[in-house]
Amino acid sequence: MQSTPPERELIDKFIDEVAKGYRQQAVRDGGTEEDAATRIADMTAEINDAYEAILVVTESEDDTETERLLRQSQQKRNRDALLEKMGEILARATFLEANLLDTRKMKAAELDAAKSTLDLAVRDDLPTAGPQQTVDVVAKQFDTLTLHYQQAADHREALKGIIDDISAEERRIDKQIADNRAEMEQIAKSIGSRQSNWIEGYWLGKKLLESPILDAFNSPLQIENLWTDGLTHNYYNFKPVLRYDRCTTCHQAMEQTQAGSAVDPKFESAHELTFALQSPTREELAELLGAAPPDEENEDGEDPNSEGAAEVDPTASDVYGFMLADQGVLNRDDVTISYVRNQSPAAKARLAEDEVSVQYLSTELIEASASAAFEVEGKRWPQFGFQAGDVIVSIGGDAILSANDIRRMVLDTIV
Repeated sequence: MQSTPPERELIDKFIDEVAKGYRQQAVRDGGTEEDAATRIADMTAEINDAYEAILVVTESEDDTETERLLRQSQQKRNRDALLEKMGEILARATFLEANLLDTRKMKAAELDAAKSTLDLAVRDDLPTAGPQQTVDVVAKQFDTLTLHYQQAADHREALKGIIDDISAEERRIDKQIADNRAEMEQIAKSIGSRQSNWIEGYWLGKKLLESPILDAFNSPLQIENLWTDGLTHNYYNFKPVLRYDRCTTCHQAMEQTQAGSAVDPKFESAHELTFALQSPTREELAELLGAAPPDEENEDGEDPNSEGAAEVDPTASDVYGFMLADQGVLNRDDVTISYVRNQSPAAKARLAEDEVSVQYLSTELIEASASAAFEVEGKRWPQFGFQAGDVIVSIGGDAILSANDIRRMVLDTIV
């Protein structure tokens, strides 16, 4: 939503409200209608130009994934520029409202002083015509300032309401992102508290308590005993006793299924899939990272690709949208994907032909999309995108043994 243009109706509504405010300000300051019309025309041109800049950035059906992301990035910058101009107008309206409020407060103090003078004249049996005239004049000025302040406050609230309507979806998404991040942090803390290591800080870790014999004394592992009433085991001459199932002590979440299915297991068996991942060109990568394009001089007249220029060190997350875990889940030496950014090239990677040798061993630690799946030997496998928990086996026919291999074989070829 941050790269989509706002509704034209809201833009026109904002322009009309700003024009109304300019006319009110001209009346307050004693200006002419021509001055207000000039300011309105300049403001309208600036807002329309900023809005048209968003519409100019259009997508094509022939765009690659990287080109589409770059276009969206440019469109977002243009949208932010429009909102910045609208924010400046709102800030100016807020400043004028604050000035009118201060002026009104001072006039209120002046009115109180005039009323006090009138009261003293009445008490001391002095002429009241002069003090009464002063009270009437100041009261009229106070009423005028009150009206102007109310107009300015209404104007500012109207502008803020329009901007809030434009960015309502963004704020909703930002809140969801903040909630998701908080949930991810909570999950990370929970994972950290449950992990068992041989050494934790400067002390022996919980892993020691899981060793044979020692696990009998307050081990962090809790055995799960499951039973069903009526399902007993006959120990011959003894009384029938309940059957206990302790399998889920190690095989966690075996009873869980995929979303939308009551029979498909949530954690599928390991299988190999081949994906084709499109790499950006050097020019597309430079623009994506905000660096200078190749063969383009910087402000100091220096080639950004030379040894003296600052280098941009892209990561798999920057280029493809996935991150690697510090260690594997089942095998600590596995090069395992820990995170896949939404709408990234990695998330939208498609299955490749047999000759494309980018292979992944999927451990399927998250739910497969039931809507995007295909049938292989009677089983449903996810069709699109990398998944958290996938293990990278090989690229281009060469085995992947560490994260450095990915940089050497993939990232370094496009930098």
